[in-house]
Amino acid sequence: MVSGRCAETADWEKITPSKENLLDLYIKIYKFNIRKGIQTLRQIEKEGISPYAGGHPCNQLACGFYITLGGIILRCPGDDITVFGDIRTKSLNDIWINCENYKRAGIFNYSCPPKIGKSIPEGFFKEVLEHLRNLKNYDY
Repeated sequence: MVSGRCAETADWEKITPSKENLLDLYIKIYKFNIRKGIQTLRQIEKEGISPYAGGHPCNQLACGFYITLGGIILRCPGDDITVFGDIRTKSLNDIWINCENYKRAGIFNYSCPPKIGKSIPEGFFKEVLEHLRNLKNYDY
């Protein structure tokens, strides 16, 4: 995650695999899921690739936001930069109906804006899915 201890670029860059290694890892995880019957390719196509490789997609952005102990409202627990408001100065309702997450209601798997272009390369999830689509049944 590119927040907390890894908020600084140098910190998350130290622990993030190269794009090639990350791509290889994601493909292996999803191939494992398909081979073991955890997911089908059709399900992966419908749900999209998860920012949490092989796990359930994060839907935080379409369901709410994160409120810190101090009352600061953030886009999500993984993003300590995008601030939507402060409950000490605005009502929770006003903040909610005016934030970008409110407009995302009903969207499944909104990816992970805090990671995209940082620890997850641009277009990465589409690339993983294309690799999976191009595999033959015996490749799983």
